[in-house]
Amino acid sequence: MFSCCPAWIDDHDIGRYDSGADIFEIWNSAESQAIRASIFDGSFKFCSTKLCPRLHDPTTLDDEDDILAGRHGERLRNIYENRRTVVSAPDYLNLCFDLSCNLSCPSCRKELISVRKDHPKYEQKRRLEEQLLESIHRSDQPVRVSVTGSGDPFASRLFFDFLRRLDLNRNPNIVVTLQTNGVLFDEPHWRRLGNIHACKHIDAYISLDAGCEATYRQTRRGGNWTKLMRNLDFIAGLRDSGVLKCVRLDMVVQDNNFRDIPDFIGIARQHDFHCELMRIVNWGTTRSSPGRTSSTWGIPSTRSSAA
Repeated sequence: MFSCCPAWIDDHDIGRYDSGADIFEIWNSAESQAIRASIFDGSFKFCSTKLCPRLHDPTTLDDEDDILAGRHGERLRNIYENRRTVVSAPDYLNLCFDLSCNLSCPSCRKELISVRKDHPKYEQKRRLEEQLLESIHRSDQPVRVSVTGSGDPFASRLFFDFLRRLDLNRNPNIVVTLQTNGVLFDEPHWRRLGNIHACKHIDAYISLDAGCEATYRQTRRGGNWTKLMRNLDFIAGLRDSGVLKCVRLDMVVQDNNFRDIPDFIGIARQHDFHCELMRIVNWGTTRSSPGRTSSTWGIPSTRSSAA
């Protein structure tokens, strides 16, 4: 488990989850407390100043006076004012413990990955989801759930079932971010997620890694460009109707796609989506196709000044 993006925090994990673990004990482990202390003392010694977008440009860090004035919420003000290293359950969860995906992009993996019920760690992952759902549903605060930076929420049996079990009657303040390659983000799959349609806020981040079909065939192995473009029209309709609040297209910039950047931005502008260019790092795939991170440069849509 990580308290932040692994690449941004130099792979300093805060503990390993196993079948008997309590995730919230890990959340306040000695390692986790040390990371929080390094934020309070300003050293950020566990963080990557090269890859973390906030530390790469320190002017974007939150101002201490604003935090103490409560401009970022009472919870953060209390934590910072009292230098708390033991804190309550997080209000932002980025779920990345299932690698299942319908694509096998060279920047991410060497082969198709699909975790099914006969997988040796399937039940362990299910128990983790049970703990997460219980925490989300009993919270009296807004909780943002992001699914997923590790695969695809529509292709993962675990994550798709998790999304279908989110109960707005138990916590009406659930916020959802869908991180997807978009190939399965169509009307039939969306209809099956009817339980979250009434969320007050849903964002969708869709990774294209290309601006044309020829490049897409290289960067998104197993994808379907024609279906993806059709799905983008469907997704734009969800945004226009107010069901989705923000839609962002992503590109991890690589040797074989950087020339597509203008066309990629053009696709975003055509649908009035935001878009971001992301720096690539090694995820242990091939030497010529290292993996990805999220140190980003944003291009806003015409709807907002924020990327």
